[in-house]
Amino acid sequence: MKNSNLYLKNEEKFGRISSFLYSFTNIGYLKKLHEFVIADILTYRAKNMLDIGCGPAYVDIEIAKKSDINVYCIDPSPYMLEIAHKNIHKHNINNIKIDIGSSRSIPFNVKFDLIISVLSFHHWKAIDMSLLAIASKLNPGSSFIAYEFNQKHINRLLVPLRKHTVSPDIVNNFDSKKFNVSFQEIDRFIKIIFTYVD
Repeated sequence: MKNSNLYLKNEEKFGRISSFLYSFTNIGYLKKLHEFVIADILTYRAKNMLDIGCGPAYVDIEIAKKSDINVYCIDPSPYMLEIAHKNIHKHNINNIKIDIGSSRSIPFNVKFDLIISVLSFHHWKAIDMSLLAIASKLNPGSSFIAYEFNQKHINRLLVPLRKHTVSPDIVNNFDSKKFNVSFQEIDRFIKIIFTYVD
């Protein structure tokens, strides 16, 4: 599978330099979001979990260390996966599988109890296509959860960051027969829950 086929026009691509720089961002509000996501995921008691757009795999490493969940990770950037592999190896983690892929191209032949996306969902340009691919990989009654920064909390000084946030109004834009969609606002974050109802 070629990396170029995993991106649609105008989707943000992480190259070698941007992946390297992103790998140093686990600080401040991002670290707070990661801590919330880890605690939240552990409440789901999933057997198999997929992280779409795993980046450096910070969240996945902590989930693997704190649980017996089989963690699967995909990212369309081979440079991000290179960093994720190094991080996983550094922590000597055995219950993480990692591969190149995207929200529309999920390589594992596994059904998941939980699929997540942490700060990746806002990059997706064909959400309907992504949701169909995700639905095909979920067990009935399971969920896909997108964790993002809440657009409502971006002040005028940070307007350029709006493209990296999600508005609660997005929930009203989904007309999916495969998912019940809801959201929760937590601090400056938004958790969008797509419960698979096929």
